[in-house]
Amino acid sequence: MPVRLMVSSLMLKHLYNLGDETLCEAWKMNPYMQYFPGEAYFQHRFLCDPSDFVHFRKRIGKKGVEKIFSYTAKMRKRSSNFRIRPFRRTRSAILPMRNLQRRS
Repeated sequence: MPVRLMVSSLMLKHLYNLGDETLCEAWKMNPYMQYFPGEAYFQHRFLCDPSDFVHFRKRIGKKGVEKIFSYTAKMRKRSSNFRIRPFRRTRSAILPMRNLQRRS
């Protein structure tokens, strides 16, 4: 797996307080989460298995994870308007479409 994807995924997990599986679900629905690690196009599936996070965390060790989390904390401090909201599942409502044709 690309290192940028794994590091940015760990940062998103920390920012939004998500688990491995919930990050994958949120990532599939949120184009901003996909843009953060450098995806150019919207993806309909997550690029790796949630178990890959466990292997990546073991590989970089506790100090590596703490270093990534410290960068996440620095990102929060830099932007005073940056507000983190926890991911919530909501029911999607289908709203009636407006008639977009021009009237002559």
